[in-house]
Amino acid sequence: MQQTQPNRKSLVFTGLFWGSIITWILLFNFSPTPSSSLSELPLFQLVAENKQPTDKPAAVINGDLDKKKNTLEFVKEEKVVKEEKKSPTKVETDPKNGNLKKGDAEPLTQGKVGQKEVTSFKMPENFQKPLRIGVIVTANEITKINEVTNTFEGSIDITLTWHDPNETFDPKITGTNRLTFNEDAAVEKLKKIWNPDIAIANIDKVAIKQHPSLMINADGLVHYLQRVNGTFESTYHLEPFPFDNQFLNINLISRSYDISQLQFEQTQDEINHSGIREGARISGWDLRDLNFFVTNEKGLNGNYFSEFQANILVRRIPLSHLFYLAPLLLIIIVPTIITFFSKSDVPTRLNNWAGSMLALIALSFTLTLRYPALPSNGILAQLIAIIFGYQFMMILLSKTLLDPTLQENSKYRYLLEELVLFLRWGIPLGVVTLIVARVLLVSLT
Repeated sequence: MQQTQPNRKSLVFTGLFWGSIITWILLFNFSPTPSSSLSELPLFQLVAENKQPTDKPAAVINGDLDKKKNTLEFVKEEKVVKEEKKSPTKVETDPKNGNLKKGDAEPLTQGKVGQKEVTSFKMPENFQKPLRIGVIVTANEITKINEVTNTFEGSIDITLTWHDPNETFDPKITGTNRLTFNEDAAVEKLKKIWNPDIAIANIDKVAIKQHPSLMINADGLVHYLQRVNGTFESTYHLEPFPFDNQFLNINLISRSYDISQLQFEQTQDEINHSGIREGARISGWDLRDLNFFVTNEKGLNGNYFSEFQANILVRRIPLSHLFYLAPLLLIIIVPTIITFFSKSDVPTRLNNWAGSMLALIALSFTLTLRYPALPSNGILAQLIAIIFGYQFMMILLSKTLLDPTLQENSKYRYLLEELVLFLRWGIPLGVVTLIVARVLLVSLT
């Protein structure tokens, strides 16, 4: 009885310890996790052959802001969705529209004259081709980043600039060298002039547009400013989580004109006026920078269309997630100390490692629920795999080299003692080195 009493105490202590660890881990399961309702949506609009798009987008950015908003219907999976009633004046659709990829592109510039639809988006002959479209992008606020749905919510100011020789005027007659139209006046004016039919390609939900502004210089230089509050699609790479950087994308496309007619191009002044609004913040992230890229997207007809991409660089603040990773340390530190630095017997050691494995299984389950978007090749998945391998190795060592009975009965007793002394610091150091190497390798690639 005297020999079994210490074992009973150690078993009770071990059971209480691992029970508390598993309870702590399972409590995380009550934290709400975001649900995914987003299916993969292509970027560009698809219009079936001989089919016309409806006359209004999901939310018109430059017209009828105070009137009812209709939903733009699309052709999807060879099924034509109901179209709105056509007016007597038909829309003349550019053939290139039918050659772009499908998607809910949100129009930035689209006009209507009175109650009649614009009969053509044809570029006037006196325009210099390819027409340069300047872009200024300002990120006012990023309110939410959702890794599960690959979206983010924010408020973005977009200014488009182009030269229209048909809008030149004499400053001596008007008394000013710049005509400015705000709010409803900008909406009405934009109905009457040509526009480049630029759209936001990666809008996920109906956007809310506010405070439109239109400025026309005497030389025909047109500036159109629009604030867009909406949800945008963006692809995230979560392998380095929680030490990851992400790009939040704003994609603008030309839906009616290929690169021989229209191209995005930024001047240095437009780049300097773009950026992230001072004071803009988002919980758990650090807003770092705003970069721009201009690429050419190939349409189904073989023509290339200009695409402008603004990338908001954000860096995750890892401290807010380390609390959930703290049990990983306890899971391996405590049984390692008991195995290498205490005079416990083999059953006690095996009991501790069994509790460690159960705790790791519970933690893995919890992390999967809390971070459902994390990939299987990410840092967390690799750490869990390394720790599982470490646990199995320690169970094997506990039954062989670290068994005191085996050491006493072996003729290589002194050699085994030296080997155990080496393993006491060599194995923990090797595991720590492996973990740090994997974290750095995944983070830097």
